[in-house]
Amino acid sequence: MGNDQNSRGKQCVDEFEIYTDGSFKKGYGSWAYVVTQKGEALREASGRAKKTDSNRMEFQAVIESLKTLTTGTTVTIFTDSRVLIENVPLFSEWKSQNWVKKNNRPIPNVDLLKNLHELIQQHHVTWQWVKAHSGQKHNERCDELCILARGPLPTRGQQPTLGPQKSEVTS
Repeated sequence: MGNDQNSRGKQCVDEFEIYTDGSFKKGYGSWAYVVTQKGEALREASGRAKKTDSNRMEFQAVIESLKTLTTGTTVTIFTDSRVLIENVPLFSEWKSQNWVKKNNRPIPNVDLLKNLHELIQQHHVTWQWVKAHSGQKHNERCDELCILARGPLPTRGQQPTLGPQKSEVTS
């Protein structure tokens, strides 16, 4: 990996792009990410959960991806989640209000948002919204991984196997 400069003019060794997705269908959610550098996929992973929703899975995808990075990494996160993009700028305000909204209403998914806020603080993160199902290959790959992670839905009386279904791609 070469030495590049980031938008702040500082020397960086590691600059990555991360594409994330989360989904929910018929009682099962899944998350996925693809880590790229200069457009080349380096790593991907996915997982699934029960008793969740698509927003939780969108947040989980970013959390899982950021956990794989070395502290101080410069990364652009591409997501098709407007909820994620709209909530990230509110994290500092919510933290200063003890993670409740100004009207004292609870913040949905606060457990994941707190975790995500901590991870964001460890890196140089920029956010980019990408339209879902628009042909962007890494976003489409995340969608495929989510579908695969959800796996075949269990038939009546059959117990599903839950937990991370990680697939690694190395260069």
